[in-house]
Amino acid sequence: MKTNPFGKRGKGFSLIDLMIWSAAIAVVAAGIYAAAQSNKESGDLATAKKFATADIPGALTVVHLTRGHTYAALTADAQGKAVLVARGVAAEMPWADPWTIQTAGTNTSVTIRIPTDSARDPEDMKNTLAATIQGSQAMMTSGTAGGAGANYVDVTYSVPR
Repeated sequence: MKTNPFGKRGKGFSLIDLMIWSAAIAVVAAGIYAAAQSNKESGDLATAKKFATADIPGALTVVHLTRGHTYAALTADAQGKAVLVARGVAAEMPWADPWTIQTAGTNTSVTIRIPTDSARDPEDMKNTLAATIQGSQAMMTSGTAGGAGANYVDVTYSVPR
């Protein structure tokens, strides 16, 4: 066993031992962090899909049935959004960006702009969400991804059949 400059026997770990353990812990922590981020992104995308394919159509059906079989009450402002929020639709997406009513309601359709998260891979998220929306319900007539650099999907909902 080594002795220190004061003549006492050294007990414990050497600097090399501590460096090896620190490196091993850092590698494990990096793997856990990467897995957690991947799960968060999957969860956010699943929430956005549910929002577009279940929450909004359900609220729109109630609005259509209780407002004289029209979407005219849905104006492209905070008041129109409040009508849907009052029926259980979340006011923001999981990444804290608010959705908006893009095209004011008519008697037969309304367009909702759903933002995608720009902090992650916005093109992939936008295209995946648009593909999920396309043809997922008879009520949705289109899900159009914004152009390059635009982080949103516009979804047009028609009168339920």
